[in-house]
Amino acid sequence: MHKFNFFLTRAEILIKNLLNNKLKHLILSNYIHDLIYIFYPDQCVSCGRFLIEKRAILCYACGSDLPRSYMSGIADNRIEKLFFGRLKIQEATSLLIFHKRSITQKLLHHLKYKGRQDIGAYLGRLLACEMLFSDRFTDLDYILPVPLHPQRQRNRGYNQVATFGKQLSDRLCVPYVEHYLKRKGNRISQTVRNRFERNLNMVDAFYLDESGFLKNKHVLLVDDIITTGATLEACARLILEIEGTRVSLASMAFTE
Repeated sequence: MHKFNFFLTRAEILIKNLLNNKLKHLILSNYIHDLIYIFYPDQCVSCGRFLIEKRAILCYACGSDLPRSYMSGIADNRIEKLFFGRLKIQEATSLLIFHKRSITQKLLHHLKYKGRQDIGAYLGRLLACEMLFSDRFTDLDYILPVPLHPQRQRNRGYNQVATFGKQLSDRLCVPYVEHYLKRKGNRISQTVRNRFERNLNMVDAFYLDESGFLKNKHVLLVDDIITTGATLEACARLILEIEGTRVSLASMAFTE
């Protein structure tokens, strides 16, 4: 019994030392980050002003100027009308309106090409708040991101939709599933194509690695930006082939 108490005491000491070391490391890391922040403060993604709040994305002025669409609570909104006559969508929403040389464009550019995955999380939090206040997205079963081709994802290092979708998942309490919907080929970017070419380029561009788990489920497809809707339409058509499925859509931005 004495030996057992001895080993128990030693274990307690080791655990306390380990916790203390981790706490000291955390405090030291915070001090180092604060010191670096004094000389190299974060800057607003849009205007470049230094940010008072650490790990922020936009300054207060640019944050208040975000071109919000507020579609989450509106039935038959512009995105839903975009798909009229093309396929049956349950609900659709988008956080921001996209214009060239706008705050939205700067945010998406930094997200996609500057490694700023925190922007996706930030936009996901904003949209999730809107969706929670709406009564139109209450019965979702899964959240699926539009996938990148594996080669493009390797080159970029991430799917720009991932942190956006995961924030929606966390706040809406809906499982995020990202490895079943896949892209077949590394096709030419949609940004260099007109509407007809976009639709043609997306025909048979995706496949489901496993579809049984989606039977009789309501799926929320998420993407970064909706322009013609060709990409989301191709993904939605594939899902709607499964018995009993329903599809809703959500994106960071929508091009007017």
